Amino acid sequence: MGYQKSKEDKHKLEIDKDAAVFIKQIFSLYFMGISASAISNKLNLCGVPSPAEYKKQCGSNYKANAQKRHTARWSAKAVIRILSNPIYMGTLIQGKHTTVNYKVKKVIVKDESEWAVKYDNHEAIIPQDYFERIQHLLKQDTRVCPGNEEPYLFSGFLKCGDCGDSLIRRNNRQNGKEYVYYMCSQNKLKMGCTSHRVSETVLYTSVFTAVNTYCKNVADLSERLNAVPFDKIKAVKLARIDKASYEKKKEIQDLQRTITLVERRFIDKKESKETFEEVCADIKASIASLEKEILQLGVEKENINYEIQKNTAWIQVFTENGEIKELNRLLLANLVKEIVVYEDKRIVVRFNYQDKYMQLMKIVEQLNKEDGVNGKKKQASAEINRYTA
Repeated sequence: MGYQKSKEDKHKLEIDKDAAVFIKQIFSLYFMGISASAISNKLNLCGVPSPAEYKKQCGSNYKANAQKRHTARWSAKAVIRILSNPIYMGTLIQGKHTTVNYKVKKVIVKDESEWAVKYDNHEAIIPQDYFERIQHLLKQDTRVCPGNEEPYLFSGFLKCGDCGDSLIRRNNRQNGKEYVYYMCSQNKLKMGCTSHRVSETVLYTSVFTAVNTYCKNVADLSERLNAVPFDKIKAVKLARIDKASYEKKKEIQDLQRTITLVERRFIDKKESKETFEEVCADIKASIASLEKEILQLGVEKENINYEIQKNTAWIQVFTENGEIKELNRLLLANLVKEIVVYEDKRIVVRFNYQDKYMQLMKIVEQLNKEDGVNGKKKQASAEINRYTA
């Protein structure tokens, strides 16, 4: 749903604008914290045709095998299938299923390594970074508040800093007041981990402070980047790519020399044929992997302008809201990857795009360092000229 075969070329997909509206709505609702079940209910109440019904309306004879009603309705499973389908970010995956042989018609799922994957195959309905954030949310425990269609604020974001499992929400009532806290699910199940208990109030304050601090740091970084000419940033990126490529080529040369040494040992009958072939196969696999990385670096170098724009586009996500007044699910989904709670009461917030932030920080620091060195050279030159004039 959301695509149709091109009239000019039946082998190409093009966006079905009418259906794409519903696809975007599904992604948007889920990103805001609405559960898949609640989304399916909304779609049914609004009379939005399910994928099966939409195909019928478009003239297809399609009928789902498990369809029980005369009119197919939206379900939570149908919503999840759409949310997890990479076709909506422009990626086409084929060859996921096969049969045992031409006699046995039983369909089996092939290993993921055997799938035929083609990136940028067609125009995307959902941007790649947005789609990837949705996949992260799908893996989280998004328990819904009783009588509500939205999850609790921190559901799916909390992780135990020691065992890596999720934290679960609990509440107690004392003297007519409700006290909400989170604890490690493994401790609750008596699986060996400690409680990692933290009150919701302390958690909220810590995360709120961390988010505002990080957003301010990103805003400062943005100002520093805006003050740097694009050509300077480009030069640093190109130098980093060239350095990485050189190091990988050097590593390949070392591996090739190792193959030569092993080959001599085999000729001198100091190594068996099995050992020689096994060692060489491992080394050649490493060389192939490095050559692939070098090719990727070459592509990155050719598209350096696009790469820089892609690595800086995320900044707007953190700066567009200004100072954060309060936390909500949409804000956390946009900014936060996970919140890790340790037994010693430490709370660590890990943000989306944190790796890109560190990369840009290194570039800015390197440029500042170079400017400092150049400034000292100019100052020294000026001093020499003053005394020799």
